[in-house]
Amino acid sequence: MSQHPAFMDQPSPSSPADLSNRVGWNYWLRFHPWAVTALVAFVIWVDMVVYSAVVPILPDIVLNKLGLTSTHTGILVGLYALGMILFTPVFGYWSDSKQDRKLPILVSLAGLILSSLLFIFCTEYWHFMLVRFVQGVAAAGNWTVGLALANDVFPNEQLGTVMGVVLSAMNFGYLAGPIVGGLLYDKVSYNSPFYFFMAVTAVAVVFRLAVDESVAVEYKIQYLNNTVGGIALAQARKEKELESESGSLVCDASAAAAVAQAGVDRGENVTMRELLVGRPVWVNCVAIIVCGIVQSGLEPVLPPYMTEHFGTSVSDNGLLFLAVSIPGLVMAPLAGHWYDKYNGRQLMILGLVLTAIATPLIALMPTLLWVIVSLVVFGIIFPIALTPPLPEMGVYVNTLYPAAAGRVYSMFTIAFSVALFIGPIMAGAVYDAIGLLVCFIILGSLCLLTAVLYWWYDLRQGRDEAGQHATSVPVSDRESDVTIAGAQGDDIEAVSAGQIANVPTFAEFYLQSRAASTTESTTAV
Repeated sequence: MSQHPAFMDQPSPSSPADLSNRVGWNYWLRFHPWAVTALVAFVIWVDMVVYSAVVPILPDIVLNKLGLTSTHTGILVGLYALGMILFTPVFGYWSDSKQDRKLPILVSLAGLILSSLLFIFCTEYWHFMLVRFVQGVAAAGNWTVGLALANDVFPNEQLGTVMGVVLSAMNFGYLAGPIVGGLLYDKVSYNSPFYFFMAVTAVAVVFRLAVDESVAVEYKIQYLNNTVGGIALAQARKEKELESESGSLVCDASAAAAVAQAGVDRGENVTMRELLVGRPVWVNCVAIIVCGIVQSGLEPVLPPYMTEHFGTSVSDNGLLFLAVSIPGLVMAPLAGHWYDKYNGRQLMILGLVLTAIATPLIALMPTLLWVIVSLVVFGIIFPIALTPPLPEMGVYVNTLYPAAAGRVYSMFTIAFSVALFIGPIMAGAVYDAIGLLVCFIILGSLCLLTAVLYWWYDLRQGRDEAGQHATSVPVSDRESDVTIAGAQGDDIEAVSAGQIANVPTFAEFYLQSRAASTTESTTAV
């Protein structure tokens, strides 16, 4: 059973080099933090492929094979979201309480294989209802526990980049799914997409069994323990108490390690309600819902509009979404990197404002070429708004409730599931009643209102941080870390006076530790 940082009060090895000495030649494939990130990205890619590949298949099954209506297709879409919403908290609590990220993901992947297998034997509508619900349950575990796992092995200053990579994998899965599913269903056989789903999910199972995150987790703990000291313990206690009163985020990953060492409550028993009232959680959940509504709102209204105004075919409409998805493959990691490097909250505000402008412009384009250009622009801008909430929530939970990462990311999954359910219904109703331009103006207005909310959130967070830092020992910011490890006596006075030495970043610390391990191994030989 693999543990995550919140449940490891003391690292077992005596030095970072000891960690490296425990692993062999397959270190980079099984134990490296980016191997863990690759696992999470692949699991979410598989989940998104299975979800999106069924989208072009379900209407044909429901309308042509079962002789039912589009309403029945919509119910199947809703049952997937219902499964996610109901079981996301279950997986969040399970992975947190059992200190394990492996078994919940394996159970979720098993559910995905089971649902794919059952699709082959479905003959009645209620069979499909059951299968779609199981798919939603499986997705709940893959998303919630996968994001928490990525959060476990990286410090706060790298969460943006990591979550950007994961969102890029999501975009790629969303892009590849309909193409693969439609081709297999049309050109090969009815059952072939579901065999493909089982095959790629089986690969994900093997990947999850092979990757061991414990070494990366211990590296993170070593890094955090080497960048905080006795003064930080007291400061973390104080900031923890102030945070519980104000609900704001005030300290960083290093202070989180100090909280764990100092015996401060790490969130093992914190409830979902207590997490949700934290400002960084509820504000970012609102932002996720709005972004999800905008993303899913394009799907039901853009194809009929394009067909009506420009004479596009079904396949043409499917290719149009490539203009949105392909830029996201690059922009999501880039937006994550910008979050790590600059002010992530202000980056979010910029992304929301630009999305509010870009969305209505799609409906104003006079020709098909200009529509494609506007979709590319939207695909470049939108990840800037979608990416920051993930690391922002991760920073918050790492700082105050490191044992509750699964529960915090379960709220992300619930928020996104709600958006996937509401978005198509709302956009479709507005489009049918008024038209595409008004529909997209409403979506853009939601982004603009959320930008105002985020601006208020940034002001409150900045004010709280500035006020508390003014009366406390400086802690590390995004640009450079400071060390007060082992500060005693005269060292404490030096720290209090602000004479704090620079220490390596997490990446530098990691490479130095590996180099030390290699040197020790060579000397021993």
